[in-house]
Amino acid sequence: MNQEKLIQLLGELPAAQVIGEIPQGSDLTSEALDLVINQVADRLVVLEEEIQKTAQVSPNRAKQERCHLKSQKHQLQYRQEKMRQYRSQTEIYGTRNSYLKTDHDATFMRVKEDPMGNSQLKPAYNL
Repeated sequence: MNQEKLIQLLGELPAAQVIGEIPQGSDLTSEALDLVINQVADRLVVLEEEIQKTAQVSPNRAKQERCHLKSQKHQLQYRQEKMRQYRSQTEIYGTRNSYLKTDHDATFMRVKEDPMGNSQLKPAYNL
């Protein structure tokens, strides 16, 4: 879902058109996102200069575009961080379905029921 939202967000950005059209289902890399974020930051610098030159103009289109680009830049950075976090988590758990944050070797398993008849998932080792 993160990939889909990233592709949708990149489709809305004019800076992403420099890289080219990103096909559906392609694997986005962190380096490609860094490139797009840097292009957006460069465009924000240009917009700041335009705003300084035309400070008295109202409504100022450059201010509106700057606001829109800032929000998209923050969304891109958030999605990039989520992508990095997801990849690190998949490296940790590998072929298993889960892992503990404190003990990467343990997984959640359904263990013996307590006297009340409640079965719970608890961290355990599968020897």
